[in-house]
Formats: sequence, structure tokens, C-alpha cells
Amino acid sequence: MTAKEIKEALARAARKAWPRVAKASDLPFPDYWRNKVEWLTFHAPHIGDRMMRVLIEDAVRDAVLAEAAGKEPVCPPVPASVKKIWENHALAGPAKPASLTDSSNVATRGDGGRDHDSTASVRQQVMEQGRLL
Repeated sequence: MTAKEIKEALARAARKAWPRVAKASDLPFPDYWRNKVEWLTFHAPHIGDRMMRVLIEDAVRDAVLAEAAGKEPVCPPVPASVKKIWENHALAGPAKPASLTDSSNVATRGDGGRDHDSTASVRQQVMEQGRLL
């Protein structure tokens, strides 16, 4: 989801909870909605649209419950350390599994995944150890 889609989805969900509100700026807790849009926009590239819809519904539910309790809803900020992790991930691209890149991996034996006769290797090791005894 893009930032625009997030704002629209959040506004639609909020209008269901507050049907008398004509525009988003008239919703209670304006700082909460701004922070929530930023939080959702940050996470959107890393999770799917389905999960975003769940998070949007949860944001509205949290605001409704906070209003009923006479409190202000809290939107946790995205820590700088988390932002840095995702920025580094975006720059580096997706990671490759070690079994495909590590030539010392036992699964590939450094031969690109070709099959070996492992029983011959074991037999040879047993014979060598027998000679040493």
C-alpha cells in the first residue's frame, strides 16, 4: 500500500466509527492519526496489504476504545534502530540462503549441489581409521 492508499483506508475506517465527522481533520486525536499514518506508511513496504488492513482496523478500534475510556490513544514510534535495519535491507536487497552460496556447506559439498556417493566416502574413512588402529 502507498501512503495515499493508507490515508484513504484509514479515513474510511474512521468514518465508520465516527459517522458524523465530515472530514479527517475533525476526527478526535489528530496527533494520533498523523503518527499512525507515519507508522503504517513505514511498515507498509515490509508487510502485505491484508496485514495493513488489519493494522488499520486495529488503529481505529484502539482510538474508539481510548475515547470510550476518556484517554488518548498511543501510537508507538518506529525506533531509529528499526528504521536503520529496514533501510539497510532495502539497500542490500533480499538475502540469499547460505546453502546456495556457501561452498563449505555440507549439503552442497562445494560442488554446486551435485550428488555424491556418500557411502563410498564413509567406507574410505572407515578403512583409513582401521589402518590407524
